Amino acid sequence: MGSKPSLLRLSLAALSLLVTLGSHPAPARAQDEAAAAFSEGLRLFAAEDYPGARAAFERAYQAQPNVRVLANIADCLAREGKIAAAVMTYRKFLAEAGDEIPGPARRLVERRTADLRAQVSDLSVTVEPAGATVLVDGEEIGTAPLPEAFAIDAGEHRVEARLPGHESVARTVQANAGGDLVVALTLPETRAEPGPVEPIESPVEPPPPPQPQPAATPLGRGPLLWVGAGLTAALAITGTITGVMALSSRSEYEDAGTSLERRRELYDSRKTLPLVTDVLLDGAIVVGLATTALYLFAGPRAPAEESGADADLALRIPSGGGLACDLRTSF
Repeated sequence: MGSKPSLLRLSLAALSLLVTLGSHPAPARAQDEAAAAFSEGLRLFAAEDYPGARAAFERAYQAQPNVRVLANIADCLAREGKIAAAVMTYRKFLAEAGDEIPGPARRLVERRTADLRAQVSDLSVTVEPAGATVLVDGEEIGTAPLPEAFAIDAGEHRVEARLPGHESVARTVQANAGGDLVVALTLPETRAEPGPVEPIESPVEPPPPPQPQPAATPLGRGPLLWVGAGLTAALAITGTITGVMALSSRSEYEDAGTSLERRRELYDSRKTLPLVTDVLLDGAIVVGLATTALYLFAGPRAPAEESGADADLALRIPSGGGLACDLRTSF
């Protein structure tokens, strides 16, 4: 792979070409961003942080595309051990740089590319028909026909081609370091799916007679009945509990052995608990009566003309307090 000093000399030689960032004009802001990212890449490369340096050089290339930055990116890839990617980047640099770089620098890059080429394999893929997308290990590398060989690391790889209207074809291949690998793929057309079967027309038949619909559950027999019954029970149970607590509090308050401090604590509850108990029990009575009325009058009833009977439930508050219920019936 070459010694570290030789690679460093290559990097510095490539970097010396980039001091002026080429002759392509760019906005001042883009030039400043590219210069800042490029300087950061130099610093990180000198500190042997090659992934960070490559990221900085790539930002410089995006801010102000300059083919000469590719050499710096390739240097970082080589130091990261990504040999195939480094070879492809060096080749792109040599192809696009043209006469922009001096002969000695070009020969240095070519020699470095040849050294790294001995560690990888060149993959050539042909696909019939043309226009298929070619993937290596799930990563898209181009559209067939590929313009040049693609460098891949030695070892096992999966080569695949995809094209709409055709079945995808994949092949697993073994690449050898320093060798060439040729893969030919033929994509068969996708078989046409059978069309929908046209139904055979039949004589129009009369619609079936309407089916009797199940009777809806009466309002008084549905969920409201159970909600009312449950609420009545809950209020009654809670009122009973608070009533027991009120009696207990009163008994403890009137007990001669209860301390003065304890009586102060019981003073408020002695009045509050009976009031809460009354409210809860009255609420249980009201909800219970309402649930009963719902059951009686919102359930199924015979027509008035057939039964000749009628009933009415009325709630009222007597003058002496409390709650009263009047049930009136007529025949």
